Amino acid sequence: MRSSIPVAVLGALAVSLVLGATPIELCNGVACVVAIGVWRRDPRVPAEVFAPTLAVLLGLFAFVDHPRFDVDATIRQAWAWSTALVVPILVSVPGADRAVRPGLAAAALAGLAAVFQGLWGLGHGGWGEPSALFSHHLTLGYALGPAVIVAAARRDLLGLPIALGVLASAGWGPALAAAAGSMIALVAPAVSRPRAAAGGVLVAAVATALAMLRLPFFSDEVRQRAVLWTAGADLAVHGGVPAGSWRAEVAPVHRSLDPSFEFPQHSHDDAIQRLAELGPFGWTALAAAVALAFEAGAVVPMALVAWLVVGGLTQDVLGDMEVLRSALVWAALGTIAADRGREGS
Repeated sequence: MRSSIPVAVLGALAVSLVLGATPIELCNGVACVVAIGVWRRDPRVPAEVFAPTLAVLLGLFAFVDHPRFDVDATIRQAWAWSTALVVPILVSVPGADRAVRPGLAAAALAGLAAVFQGLWGLGHGGWGEPSALFSHHLTLGYALGPAVIVAAARRDLLGLPIALGVLASAGWGPALAAAAGSMIALVAPAVSRPRAAAGGVLVAAVATALAMLRLPFFSDEVRQRAVLWTAGADLAVHGGVPAGSWRAEVAPVHRSLDPSFEFPQHSHDDAIQRLAELGPFGWTALAAAVALAFEAGAVVPMALVAWLVVGGLTQDVLGDMEVLRSALVWAALGTIAADRGREGS
């Protein structure tokens, strides 16, 4: 298979990340087909690259004997994680770094669109919750975070409109997460010990996030999150829940903790949510992937770990399929972009 085809498909997948769920699904399907052809012709990607994702998939299907096991929901989540199996194959093709610039340009346009939406709303009563073509304003903020980090690692000026899009989402979680990751992307390559710098920034960002939660205007939100976190942890330690059954399983736990409060969508904490839905095996695989990112010392993966940890303190980041796909694609694209040199804007 000619390398221009996988590169074009990879570029289309990167651009589709800001176009909404349907284009992402379509491009991911095409990418799967092309990746199979690439793999059969030249299987250069080490098998261990796929190990964490395969562990996650095993965690999803480990609930097959659960009375609430939902085949459709499990397959949907597994399909979302398939991006992590496909992108490493496509980025192994020569010239794959050419897909980075179109993806960043699309993210920049999405950021500007969100800013204009916010300004339009400001002229009609309030900033509102701009989302561009994303499904939710917080999805906008978190999904653009990995693109900001890659742009920062490349010193690419397209990172500015992307960062404005993150700020336009009007969420402090996405902004703080993107800031932590971008700081690592900017600082780590310039110091002699990048892993130490990344670890320091990560600790400072987590401390800042926790400190912000103690501010008076967050007091009621912290109370609500405490209920969500406790309920999620209760489900996690009592065997977990299969995909698609969270709402039914968590409702009685919420009622036992606070009968006046109800938010059955998720636990608002990525670590708790993943432990409950993937079990200890899948969660340990993700934790190992984080450790490997720091062990390898690759700047973009380390920066994305910071983005995920800070954002995941108060949000189910990887539970949003648009955000998950963005993180998976940019983790691979950002790594090859750093390895093959930065492109000027």
